[in-house]
Amino acid sequence: MKEKGTWYVPTLSAGRFVGEKALIDGYYPAIIRPKAIAVGAKIMDTFARAYRMGVPIAFGTDAGVSPHGDNAREFEFMVEGGMPANVALQTAVPCGPITRRQAAGAHGSTAGCRSRPAATPLMCRRRRSTASARPPLAAGR
Repeated sequence: MKEKGTWYVPTLSAGRFVGEKALIDGYYPAIIRPKAIAVGAKIMDTFARAYRMGVPIAFGTDAGVSPHGDNAREFEFMVEGGMPANVALQTAVPCGPITRRQAAGAHGSTAGCRSRPAATPLMCRRRRSTASARPPLAAGR
């Protein structure tokens, strides 16, 4: 991933939630429980190795498996996996800890980016293009 510049979005909270629920009798069928219990630790191990190896990491959650509003716990789990708290917070900021050069590569220009004091990450204003905007969903969908 690092060699190809691929960003990793770990969704640690999804693995943790599934693992916790697997410990509740009857929550999952018996055949599913062992895998559900193991997945959280595997995701955390993958995250820790990726961070140590310098793989670019972005914040994200699979909130579809856990109650909405709990997704901020992703920060807690990132820190638990070895990422410093300030770095974990930067993963959730648009253009987070990336450089102006990376932003130019991703967005074609640094015109929407502005440098901030060292304590705050680089921020980018994203421009919406009406040509690329998705059409609204039809009624009832």
